[in-house]
Amino acid sequence: MAAIVWYLLITLFGLIAYPIVRVIFKGLPDRGYPFSRLAGMLLVAYLTWLAGSTLFTFSRLTIIVVIVLIVLVSAFLAYKQREELAVEWHTKKKYFLTVECVMLVLFLVSLGIRYGNPDLWHPWKGGEKPMDLSYFTAVLKSSVFPPYDPWYAGGY
Repeated sequence: MAAIVWYLLITLFGLIAYPIVRVIFKGLPDRGYPFSRLAGMLLVAYLTWLAGSTLFTFSRLTIIVVIVLIVLVSAFLAYKQREELAVEWHTKKKYFLTVECVMLVLFLVSLGIRYGNPDLWHPWKGGEKPMDLSYFTAVLKSSVFPPYDPWYAGGY
């Protein structure tokens, strides 16, 4: 179930970011549609990082505010491009569906790879998963950015 939610969130971020990506990649024939998912995730992550580093404390509210701002900018751009978007959808529908199928296949392949090797730590070879988990936990526990260094004993 978590994989389905993750895939739907990535797709949603891509759809939200597409009007912004169209403005940036207007010279490309597909207006950067395949980049929209990556751009959506990067926009949310980077703007949340900036907000947590400068203006606000890092919290769910900060993430929601950032997402709402991105949605508002994207909705404004989509409204300005509504005729172009409608024409583009009708003329390139097959291309958009092909890109979606490729993205789904790539997601399923990466999910299969992770499913085949889900361990957090190999008993003989070791690994970096505990370090990754400690940094992830530090980000979640920090109220401002940059987060504290979990390997620095007792310090921030």
